[in-house]
Amino acid sequence: MPVVEIGGREFVLLMPSLTNVPVTKLRGSVGDLRAFRDRIVDAIDWTFMSI
Repeated sequence: MPVVEIGGREFVLLMPSLTNVPVTKLRGSVGDLRAFRDRIVDAIDWTFMSI
């Protein structure tokens, strides 16, 4: 599972826990994950395709 950094803190993205979040629950942006795109896409591929 990919580890990303936001505001100097590390977070683990729990890919098996992906879910829909209502827009009303979202708040302002706290960071930018574009630098972690490859890690995130690889984790999604592994979760759904086992590749």
